[in-house]
Amino acid sequence: MPLDGTYAGLKQSIISFALPGGAEVEFEAAIPEFIRLAEARFDRELRTANMIGTSLIETDDVLIGVPDDCLEVILLSPGTTSWWGSLDPMTLAQEAYNRILTGTSRGFTIMDGGLRPVPPPTGMTSYELVYYRSVSRLSDTQWTNWILQVHPDLYLYASLAAAAAFLKNPEEIGVWAQSASDMIDKINERSLRSEYARGRPLVRDITMG
Repeated sequence: MPLDGTYAGLKQSIISFALPGGAEVEFEAAIPEFIRLAEARFDRELRTANMIGTSLIETDDVLIGVPDDCLEVILLSPGTTSWWGSLDPMTLAQEAYNRILTGTSRGFTIMDGGLRPVPPPTGMTSYELVYYRSVSRLSDTQWTNWILQVHPDLYLYASLAAAAAFLKNPEEIGVWAQSASDMIDKINERSLRSEYARGRPLVRDITMG
């Protein structure tokens, strides 16, 4: 079965590359774990526009809970028209120093698995959170995701690195791990370039006379 953008196709390709003579029972049973390890790596290292999500949160708690799939906060903005902009990220020391202040929250810090606005809000408050989402895990019921559709070779290389570790083949580990690293770097770089392109102002030449 070719690498066709499906979970079943990915598993078959892992077998074809790692054990061209045919899969062993223990190896085949471990393939889902190879894929899980690849996805854990994507969560740590991959940052692209495809991973950006938003969440509207309304709470009266001083600690804002984040979605379960939140990997990294990009922006936290107040859901109010009183002023436009995002809250500034603060260190724990800055949060402790400013906690006694009152009024509209102007910053936030990360603690206890959530976000703490500074100064703390009073009463029910709404926020918009922009964040990087974790990769959707492949399974027999979740048979594809955006990475497998757009970058199937990345899924294969990262999974084969884990498979090579399972087979105790250090040379293959280096080959597949480096191939995955090179792809992740290029994907992140291309995403960053496109982000700057979206934010670049339009400049026209002005001629005199």
